[in-house]
Amino acid sequence: MESIDFNQQLNQSFENLNEFFREIASLLKDCDRLMGEEGFITFNGNTAVYEQSRSLLNPEAWIPSYFSRAYVLEQDVEEKFPNHILFISLFLRYDGGCKDIKMKDNVPLIVSGIIVPHEPKSFKFEGWLSKKWFWVDKSEENNILNEDISELRSFLEIPSGNYNNSKSILTFAYPLEKVKSTMYLKQNIIKKLLDSARKLKDTSM
Repeated sequence: MESIDFNQQLNQSFENLNEFFREIASLLKDCDRLMGEEGFITFNGNTAVYEQSRSLLNPEAWIPSYFSRAYVLEQDVEEKFPNHILFISLFLRYDGGCKDIKMKDNVPLIVSGIIVPHEPKSFKFEGWLSKKWFWVDKSEENNILNEDISELRSFLEIPSGNYNNSKSILTFAYPLEKVKSTMYLKQNIIKKLLDSARKLKDTSM
């Protein structure tokens, strides 16, 4: 009887985990679809998971802490290497692959932004670039969860671009718990991301 209970509990745990990942995948697919309707294609293929450990010494990172998707305008890819890469990331917990960032109360967030590469030809998107929203100056640490976390943050990288090959990153965050529908996602995250990208592109022309 104990063996049956154990098997049932284990199977249920796996099913719960699979259902959770299916929900995450569904949300990310919604992002892909909504961005596709605006002429954007994915820049990282089907990849969504980053910084996932395989080490026996780091089991807390076996399960992903965050998921990330990157996008570029299809016409930019056809004509040249893209000068602007947009991203949408889901940060669900702050351990595992996210030990380098801290959040009060471990609030799950959607973090979105635009990366301007130093060298578009050699740029490679990595999920950790979307952590930039969390890496603030010491003087700003107390404001990281202020009343308007969706306020745009602009970061200028080191001139040489050796650190991550990004000239600048414009990024904002939004509480994941508020995203109750695809329409809400479109109006509050996708639209803001696209509007910000258009303004950034206009100012750089």
